[in-house]
Amino acid sequence: MTATEDGDSVARQDALAAPAISPYERDIEEQPRALREFIAAPRAERIASRPLLEYERVLLTGMGSSHAAAARTWRRLVAGGNAAWWVDTAALLESPQLITADTLLIITSQSGASGETVALFDAVSALSAEPEVIGITNDEGSPLARGSDHVILLNSGEEATVSTKSYVNSLAAHEYLATALLGGASAALREDLLAGMDALQELGEIDDEMVARAATPDARVALIGSGDQVATALFGGLVLKEAAKVPAEGFLAGNFRHGPLEIAGPGLVAFVLGVAPGEAGAPLRRLAADIATSGSEVVTFGSALVPGCRAVTATAYEGFAGLVAGAQLCHRLCVPLARARGVAPGEFRFGQKVTGL
Repeated sequence: MTATEDGDSVARQDALAAPAISPYERDIEEQPRALREFIAAPRAERIASRPLLEYERVLLTGMGSSHAAAARTWRRLVAGGNAAWWVDTAALLESPQLITADTLLIITSQSGASGETVALFDAVSALSAEPEVIGITNDEGSPLARGSDHVILLNSGEEATVSTKSYVNSLAAHEYLATALLGGASAALREDLLAGMDALQELGEIDDEMVARAATPDARVALIGSGDQVATALFGGLVLKEAAKVPAEGFLAGNFRHGPLEIAGPGLVAFVLGVAPGEAGAPLRRLAADIATSGSEVVTFGSALVPGCRAVTATAYEGFAGLVAGAQLCHRLCVPLARARGVAPGEFRFGQKVTGL
């Protein structure tokens, strides 16, 4: 056999040994293209009919990853002095009286057709309230788009399984929305969105040992974030269950000491998100160190190292770019975790893409 033939044989064997790329992985690979399409789409400078402070309240709602994507917008609105609520649609359906005629209602639903979204419009009609509605969706023909006064399209294209491109583009849509509502500059917005493009490709290494610890049959996974990174914690808890079938939960960092800390110890893998240097980052670093002391495997995500913890370094760990990097961390964890547990990455077993009631 010649050297060329021998090399071809090895290449064929490697190809046969490697698992075929899954539809979920293809969607992950297409995230940069989808984000570019969102950035390139023309958008209005203003998205609401009145200045923000003229509304009695602003109400942000959605389900699953769509709801998580709105967390940073809520924080920005509240920091700007606005009366704003961030309530998932299932909870809002339990108490729809929160919606008044003078509410700016912002609904995020990637499909625009989830059962809760459709039911919310029915609930609003029953109240005889006529809030101004901004819909964020990937489908311009969806019930959400048809029922909204203003629509922000995600331009993320089709997805095969769980949310990938549509989550990243939902983050981008909310960055545009908050900037438009708060009167920010479009040039600064574009710069932020382009920084998100870079964040998709600048994540540090995820080592095999980290994956192996989280893939054991008795492992439990916690994703813990503060500030904007609470969105990544919630999204990660959701997508690790959906895409890798791993029992995972997302927590606001301050809440983890109030009960959930009791699940720490051997078998817990905790991802502590947004770990920063300096005095402002001290509480999160202390929490990571305390969890590690219990015997848990702790992985920090950010720019500061914590003794006793593994680290995934990220240049971007704050703001929009930090949320994009956090989403990429979660997706890149899901693929090897799923395969280590013997399941196809991103494949639904009991659920479906558009969830009904």
